[in-house]
Amino acid sequence: MRHLPDEKPVYLADESESENKQSYNTFERLLFLIIIFIITVLSLVFALPIFVFAKAKDLLIPVLSVGGKSALSSKEINTYKEIFRVILAVSIVVVGVLHFAVAEPFIKIVPPYLPYHRLLVYVSGFFEILGGIGLLIPSVSRAAAWGLIALFIAVFPANINMAVNHIHIDGVPDSPLFQWVRLPSQAILIAWAWWYTKPSDRDKEANMSQTN
Repeated sequence: MRHLPDEKPVYLADESESENKQSYNTFERLLFLIIIFIITVLSLVFALPIFVFAKAKDLLIPVLSVGGKSALSSKEINTYKEIFRVILAVSIVVVGVLHFAVAEPFIKIVPPYLPYHRLLVYVSGFFEILGGIGLLIPSVSRAAAWGLIALFIAVFPANINMAVNHIHIDGVPDSPLFQWVRLPSQAILIAWAWWYTKPSDRDKEANMSQTN
C-alpha cells in the first residue's frame, strides 16, 4: 500500500513532541528534588539550633560566654535573625512558585477526602508566596509569620498522607523512612516561623517610624 507523503512528517512531529515532553518532565523532577533538598537542609542546619537558642537563651548563654560575657551580642543575634528571615522567606516563595510551575507532585499528596486538589495546591502556593513576601515587610512581618505557621499546620495532612500511603513522587527518594523522617521537618518550619512572631529591633524601629 502506498503511503501518503505527509505521513512521515506527522510521525516525526509526534516523536519530537514526545521527546520534548520527556525532557521537560525530567527537568521538572530534578528541579523539584533540588528545591526539597535545599529546604530540608536549611531547616535542619539552621532552624532547629536557632529555635533552641531563642527558647533557652538563659541556658545557652553561659555555654557561649567567654570571660563571663556572652559570645554573641544582641546586635549579632538580630543580624543572624534577619539573615535567616531572608532564607526562610526566599525558600517559601520558591516553594510557592513551584506549586504553580510544577503542581503535579503537590496534587498527588493532597488527602483524597479533600475536594478540588489542584485548586487547593494553587491556593496554598499563593499564600506561601504572600507569606514569604510579607515576612520581609516590617509592618506586616509578624502577621505573615503567624500566617505561615497556620499554613504549615494546614498542609501537614498532605505530608502525613504521603508517608502513610507511601505515595511515590518522581525525583524524590522513594523510601518510607525518608517520608516519615520528613514529617518532623514541618515542626522545624513552624518553629522557624514562630521566631518571627516576636518583635525584633527591626520591628520596633518600624513601629517607631510609623508613630513619628
